[in-house]
Amino acid sequence: MFRRACLIGTFAVLVIAPPLWAQNDDKDKPTQEKPATPAEQFRNLTQEFNKAQQDYFTAVRQAKTDEERQEAYKKAPKPQELAPRFMDLAKKNIDDPVAVDSLIWIVQFGAASPVGNEALEMLTADHLENPKMGAVFQNVRVLTPNMEKLAIAVLEKNPNPTIKRQTCLALAAALKNIRKTAEAEKYFQRIVDEFADVNSLVQVVQQNANGPSGEQAIEILIKEHVTNPGFASALQQLGAGRPSPSVVKIFRAVIEKSESRDAQGTAALELGQLLKGQAGTAQTVKMLQQYDEARLKQYETAYGAEYVKQMLALDADAATKEAESLLDKVVTEYGDVKGAGVTLGDAAGPDLRELRTLSVGKIVPDVEAEDTDGETFKLSDYRGKVVMVDFWGHW
Repeated sequence: MFRRACLIGTFAVLVIAPPLWAQNDDKDKPTQEKPATPAEQFRNLTQEFNKAQQDYFTAVRQAKTDEERQEAYKKAPKPQELAPRFMDLAKKNIDDPVAVDSLIWIVQFGAASPVGNEALEMLTADHLENPKMGAVFQNVRVLTPNMEKLAIAVLEKNPNPTIKRQTCLALAAALKNIRKTAEAEKYFQRIVDEFADVNSLVQVVQQNANGPSGEQAIEILIKEHVTNPGFASALQQLGAGRPSPSVVKIFRAVIEKSESRDAQGTAALELGQLLKGQAGTAQTVKMLQQYDEARLKQYETAYGAEYVKQMLALDADAATKEAESLLDKVVTEYGDVKGAGVTLGDAAGPDLRELRTLSVGKIVPDVEAEDTDGETFKLSDYRGKVVMVDFWGHW
């Protein structure tokens, strides 16, 4: 009996033991990583592109020779190579929010490509009401037929007023860029009629000041907003870039009607700088009209025939005189007012000094330097003689 019991006990141990050994073997096996979620896959793709961009910018900055620069340019990221991978991610996760993110990325970096056109078609078919659609129109580089079709559909179907306003403005600007002026005016006018907030009106003025909708936007801003104390930030927007001569009316209205010192000072600064720039442009186009008709035509192509016409009609001397008066007023009366990063006085100072010392007809400031033989000289040493000064630089 004892021997039989021992045999049975031994058999039981042998039967039970293998599963225990198997459990120990499982512990030694490497654990498998979980597959990346759709969101993680999207993040990995965007990080891959962002790193390529950063490496490219670094290489360009560090390049010292033409050969090194040419090699650096070869490292420019190629969104068209990543676009199919974003499309694959979107199609495999069509019901996940990452699908819209992927399609928008494709459109932003290559709307005119075959993959970009497919992405636009998918967005138009299934995502018109998505709250992310505004991102599609933040930076429209090329207005393809499918992009225009999507924009029109978003204006019709998306319930978000902000997205509709953004889309309408992007569509109007893109149409104007390809010289479809009448179609562009229709959408600029829609912005004025439906989204008459300050920001919308300012953007219409910036992009279409000489059109009927732009003129109406200017009148609304003057009538309803120039006395608003917070209008100073809008004035900075209106003065950015190459503002239309029509914007002068807004600046004058603020100087005359506003009770805000910030707004009045900002308007005086922007108007002074605008007039100074216009005076310089007027002098240039009048010289071209007299001596170089071909380059004058280039000006008309670049800036528009209407703008060149306005500059030819401008009294440059009167504009310069008023610009100097306004900038002097900014320095003396509003110099302490804080502007965009600096005080208004600091912003106006360089322009005022330029008008007073470097304008045509002013006495040239004295210069002391070394000539090519290492001899020190002053420009004033040559007073009374004809002197050609050659300014040059190397970057």
